[in-house]
Amino acid sequence: MYSMKKYIISPCFFLLIIIPNMSTQVYYMRNEFKNIPCEILNNINKMGIDDNLLLTELEGKYFNALYQIDKQEYSLCCKKVAFFTGSLGKTKSDKKMYFAGEKSNFRLNNSPNVGTLYIFNAEQKEQSGGYDAAIIYWSKRLVPINEVVKRLKKH
Repeated sequence: MYSMKKYIISPCFFLLIIIPNMSTQVYYMRNEFKNIPCEILNNINKMGIDDNLLLTELEGKYFNALYQIDKQEYSLCCKKVAFFTGSLGKTKSDKKMYFAGEKSNFRLNNSPNVGTLYIFNAEQKEQSGGYDAAIIYWSKRLVPINEVVKRLKKH
């Protein structure tokens, strides 16, 4: 009986420590194409056309709408964003590959890439090599934000 209680308390304690630290910096994609303003979606072919690590204004507006971020709260326009994909979220990607998938999904009337947006604080930005944020898409697991920062530090 004692070991059972210990087993139940331990995961709950872990969640109480990790989740509050992440909740203010992590956004889960909870939107659909139909909820993104038409003036942004009508220009989807203008997104992801270069290798620049900085998002264009249009790309920033797209992600703000996709992740339902209030522009007074934070704007992704002109921010340096890293992309990762794969079942464990470890495969380095870029905005060209991300938007190639988005454009295909849009044409096929599917939903957007499923992903998680990590917005870094000042310390994480410095540790990551100057990235403001990272997007991990099509991952089967939620990657802790400190692990995302460590991956970027290695690159």
